Amino acid sequence: MPKRFDQARPFVTLGIVALVWLLIPAAVKSFTRASFFELTAPVTLAAERVRALQDFWSLRARSNTELIEAGRDLARLNSSYELAVQQNVELQAEIARLESLLRLPSFNNYRYEHARVARREFSGWWQRIVIRKGRNFGIPLGAPVVFSGGVVGRVSEVHATTAVVELISSPNVRLAGVVEGDDRPISFQGGLNPTFAPPTGIAEFVPLDIIATPVAPKRLVTSGFGGVFPPGLYLGLLHRADLGSDGLFKSGEVKLDERLGSLTEVTVLVPLGTSESPPDPFPLPPFAFRLPPFPLRRFLTLSFTQLLLWALISELNHLLSDLRVYVFAGALFVTFAALTQPRRVGLFAVCVGGLICDATSPVAFGHHLLLFVAAHGILFHIRERVPHDDNIALTVVTLLANLALFLVFSFTQIHASPAPAAVWPRLLMDLACSQIFLSFVTPWLFALQERSLVVAQVVTAAYDRRFADRRL
Repeated sequence: MPKRFDQARPFVTLGIVALVWLLIPAAVKSFTRASFFELTAPVTLAAERVRALQDFWSLRARSNTELIEAGRDLARLNSSYELAVQQNVELQAEIARLESLLRLPSFNNYRYEHARVARREFSGWWQRIVIRKGRNFGIPLGAPVVFSGGVVGRVSEVHATTAVVELISSPNVRLAGVVEGDDRPISFQGGLNPTFAPPTGIAEFVPLDIIATPVAPKRLVTSGFGGVFPPGLYLGLLHRADLGSDGLFKSGEVKLDERLGSLTEVTVLVPLGTSESPPDPFPLPPFAFRLPPFPLRRFLTLSFTQLLLWALISELNHLLSDLRVYVFAGALFVTFAALTQPRRVGLFAVCVGGLICDATSPVAFGHHLLLFVAAHGILFHIRERVPHDDNIALTVVTLLANLALFLVFSFTQIHASPAPAAVWPRLLMDLACSQIFLSFVTPWLFALQERSLVVAQVVTAAYDRRFADRRL
């Protein structure tokens, strides 16, 4: 084979993968995304149940005095809630009487579906949570989600046993709100979320006569327009309103509830009459694909380590969400396979890692896949120049690859932010935290993947020796 073609092979592979991905029907992509998300769902649910078990045993360690005090406080709350329920019933009856007299349309009624939060993500590109209920509890797409502090967000994806909720702090969320006591609508959008700072939103088209200052902020609530969120739900505090560039309206900043980054339980408002989510336009077929018989053992082992890596990164981001810190570790899905494994097996394992990240991220499906394939091609091209037994060299290569992937990914996602230039400090802080994390974890992960391949080889060899006679 000509040397020039051999040098260009990684880029030819990238071009072929990109072309094939563009030609794949949307139904196949939707099925693949749903399959990989369901593949990661048991890992997410298992991690959440382990955390719940830890909380249970920590509560078991409390003294009887603390339990008695907690029970007394709970009894007081229950008595006040019982009074509020009675008043609510009377108010609902009065509203129904007035609606019948004035022949007004009634408001939408909802049933309340409480759900535990399984995973949180609070990056500079998006903010969302994964809850432990999905189609199995009739969660519909687009349903509003609330908690004791007001609006959480809306359901953006529904799966078999889980659902994804996009938080109101995410730049992709827009809704109509009003200042409490005023009926003029205001446009609300998720805003910038600096690291180690409370979440914020942006208010636009604020009337000129509304004055909001940090000393005297205004409460912003939902307007009810659009039919998604009921009116009167708390959004945040409008603590600053400045004159816009057009001079016709004001724009300001909304301070959201700090507990959005540490939610453990939320409530989904399911409209009455909606027993299940809309039918999936691309239902899962009743058959399963069979893997080809090429080096399957090595491929499955590497794919398992990719899934384990994703689970560890997701759990870390879940724990850091309260601090508004997001760790990006895309290079860890690529570096080991590109520098140490055969081309075809490593490329397929990298594709699995990219599809897992695509299925669990609100990006165009295939985004991580193409980025990881491109990084694999470049790293595979220079692998002969990198000493494989030098942890420092491998760590440096991983850091450089992660830097390149982070910057490319940021440039492709930053357009969704309401202020692209202002979000860079947050992204650079996330990048610094990610690089520090990678510098410590890269040697351990490389050793784990290498030992996993050795263990898989030993186990398979022992199995072959034990059952060789039986096969004969």
